[in-house]
Amino acid sequence: MGADMKTAWAWAGLAAAIGAGYLVGQEIRAREIVAVNPADIQWEKAGKAGEGIWSHHVSGSAAGGAAVDLIKFAKGAKVPLHYHSANHVVTVVSGRLVIGKSGAPSETGGMEVAAGGYYTIPARSPHWTLAKEETVLVVSGDAPNDLNWVDRESK
Repeated sequence: MGADMKTAWAWAGLAAAIGAGYLVGQEIRAREIVAVNPADIQWEKAGKAGEGIWSHHVSGSAAGGAAVDLIKFAKGAKVPLHYHSANHVVTVVSGRLVIGKSGAPSETGGMEVAAGGYYTIPARSPHWTLAKEETVLVVSGDAPNDLNWVDRESK
């Protein structure tokens, strides 16, 4: 598949993931169409996720219900074994990452997902992530995105 086709699929995945967030009953903040170009996304350090990881909240409410977030990883950034309270569908918009179910993050210890691909994480399922290159994800969940360490030493 050519680079143009991969880019098209990645953008289609982003649009589908963001659209899904709106279609699960969330109140749209603006009553008009809003378009945001990559250079205009306001990234914030992703709390306790670790160095080289940023987030941008797209839709949903911190008070409860479904939410959609963008997550950006620097090359080599990793999040040790953790879980989320929500069920997640994660679309890889750009880059490549490895997601694993147990142990510590490693390039060979999990499943690699490239731009245009996606993975699902059932609520409370332990997993880790490692970015093989700069990576942007769309995380669609049925509850706000939280992060809970499996092992207190992971943080």
